[in-house]
Parts: sequence; structure tokens; C-alpha cells
Amino acid sequence: MSWNILKLIENFYTCFDSIIKNEHFNKFLEIILAHGNYLNGTTVRGGAFGFKLTSLTKIAEMKTKDNKSNLLNYIVEFIIDDLKQPEILDFLSLLKLFKELEIQPIIESTNNLNRQFKKVITLKELCHSKKEELEEGDKTEEFISSFYEHAEKSMNLLQESIDKIHTKYIDVAKFFAETPQTLSEDTFIQIMKTFYNNLNDSMEIYIKMKEARDKKNKRKTKKKF
Repeated sequence: MSWNILKLIENFYTCFDSIIKNEHFNKFLEIILAHGNYLNGTTVRGGAFGFKLTSLTKIAEMKTKDNKSNLLNYIVEFIIDDLKQPEILDFLSLLKLFKELEIQPIIESTNNLNRQFKKVITLKELCHSKKEELEEGDKTEEFISSFYEHAEKSMNLLQESIDKIHTKYIDVAKFFAETPQTLSEDTFIQIMKTFYNNLNDSMEIYIKMKEARDKKNKRKTKKKF
């Protein structure tokens, strides 16, 4: 069995485990909730204790009145300039890992390995049925049996690793007050990818804005002298 597939599976587990343990990401969610409650005020949406994970992809769609910025841009600026806690946004590197997660290669590799393993089983059964026809001292059956045992252990290891991912995702779903039925693994990953792109865009916008502001302040300082 190729160890590449186990590496892909381990990447899934790492991302799932890290996202619910990351203190900065949790803090960011709290900030989003606080801003959402402030905007909703005394309406039925105000005073909420949480929000749907799908809302993460909609924050960048909430435009300002002049349509020149959005809520996500504002939150980034708020965290850096007002809270003075830019380290909160360090979880961006974690979100970037989600961009590398792809379920399809795992499915294809697993299906291929299952097909190959079935061939090994067929070969083992055929060899056993022809056992009496083998010449004395022929170790073909012994070789095939040994190969089968190795292949079986590899397939069991693969299944255990896949089960480990599914179990961890149940923890992820619970963390976001969801279930695997209401929020599939694939949907969750797509949300994280979209959110990464949006947040990364907002960070780039902030950096450009800060550079422009710093240049303007330098020009003002030079004029004074």
C-alpha cells in the first residue's frame, strides 16, 4: 500500500483536530458573533449564542453602505488596530492547510486498493484449491499466504485510519453544533477553503491600506519639517 494515501488521511485528521483546538480561531468566532449581535441589535437575530458555520462564507458578502468594503475587512482592521491583537489572525496558516485537502484522491486510492486486495483473495483461494496439485516442496501457497497476510494488515490499517477521520469529524461537527448529516465533511472543507480565500483577501487589503496610510503620514511629517 502506498504511504501517500495514509499521509493524505493524516492531513485530514490534523486539520480537523487543529481547527477545534485553535484558541485564536475560537476567539475570532467570538468576535464575529459579537459584531453580528451588534449589527442585529434588538431584532430577533440579536443576542444570539452562536451562528451557522455557513455564515463564515457570507461575512465577506456583507457590504458597507458605500459598497467599498465588507464586514470581514472591518473585523480584520478591528482586530489589528483596535484590539491590538494581530496574533489572533495567525490561524490563517491553519486554514491554508484546508486548501490542500481533497477527498477524491483518497476515495480513488481506496477503491483501487480494494480491487487489488480482492485479486489477492481470489489468488489465495485458487492456490488453496490447487494445493494437492502442487509438487512436494513447492512454496507457492506459503508465499501467497504471506503476501495475503501483509495485504490484509495494510487494508486494516487503511480502514482504521479512515475511521479515525470520520470519528474526529464527529467531534468537529459537534463543536459547531452540527452533525455529519446536516454538515458533511466535504461541505465543511469547502467552507473552510472559501473562508480562507476571503480572509486572505481581507488581510491583503488591510496590508495595502496600511502601507498607503503610512506613506501618507510620512509625507505629512516631511511637510512639517
